[in-house]
Amino acid sequence: MTAKPEQVFFVPGPLPGLNEIIAAGKQIIPWLSKGKRRVYELTILKKEWDEKVSMAVSMAAMLHRIKPMESVDIRLVWIELNRRRDKDNVMAGKKFILDGLVKAGILKNDGWKQVGRFTEDVILGENAGVIVALIEREDIA
Repeated sequence: MTAKPEQVFFVPGPLPGLNEIIAAGKQIIPWLSKGKRRVYELTILKKEWDEKVSMAVSMAAMLHRIKPMESVDIRLVWIELNRRRDKDNVMAGKKFILDGLVKAGILKNDGWKQVGRFTEDVILGENAGVIVALIEREDIA
């Protein structure tokens, strides 16, 4: 059995952790809210990071020829500058990665048919962010 080629790209970070996501979900932005319609900071945070990930994917596609895929396994290596955030807090940014892949057109959707297994690790390094490796799956269910 031969190893399948990976398509790899880097998203500069650090991406928001679970604590930041929860806090943003509680904060209303008064100047954008009207009547009963409330706009939360989380709306802005998610849009911002979906766009950042999409741009990183698009740049990688231009430079490294990352191509759209039907179904993938994903390996994420989160790079943190220090040990201040717990690993589970750091890994919450996975949602932004998946939505950015869809926004960039690499995946049609981020559902069960398109996304298989995840492998994740958190390491210390000088450049915070996440290395994303996409491994094409053959067994689409």
